[in-house]
Amino acid sequence: MPDTGERSPTSSTGQNFYPERAYDGNMSNFGYTYVFGGARTVTFTGFAGDDLPAGASVDGVKILNNVRHFIWGTYEAATFTSVKLSLNGGSAYSSNILSSNQDLSSSVVEYTFGGATEDWGLSWSGFTDISDLEVEFISEPADGSGNHYIWTYEVYAQVYYTAGSVAATTGPIKIGAGSKFHISGGKFTIK
Repeated sequence: MPDTGERSPTSSTGQNFYPERAYDGNMSNFGYTYVFGGARTVTFTGFAGDDLPAGASVDGVKILNNVRHFIWGTYEAATFTSVKLSLNGGSAYSSNILSSNQDLSSSVVEYTFGGATEDWGLSWSGFTDISDLEVEFISEPADGSGNHYIWTYEVYAQVYYTAGSVAATTGPIKIGAGSKFHISGGKFTIK
């Protein structure tokens, strides 16, 4: 089954310091989030790279998060209580994909959410633009109260799809301003 490979986001919200480090391709540094009591929502969006090929249909989406919690002073162990995905830039989200909380390790671990056949309960009909994906992580102290501190090293999205077939076209084609098209094989002449 074809896939897009691991794609990095280009922006995020909800991190306190150095959010760009969570998507700079460098596992030796991190963005971090600290919370004094309660939950924190962090989102990653604008996943980079080419769109899906014309006529492709999405089979599943895998989200990878290289993260750890940090215990220091009054900061306690942390857990993800919710992981959701949006295919329209955050306008609407899937249901929480977690069946139970995902406790975080005190060392860096790559957590995987979804997979090659996980559609997140979303309708993917007509979806082509990878940059429209947005993932939302909600974290809390593992014991449900207190403070928590999370270091995020890298986040990736990987979309699995079935290639579609596109009818061959000959003759004139109208292309509107801002339109995108993909040519795969064959011959293309501009006169």
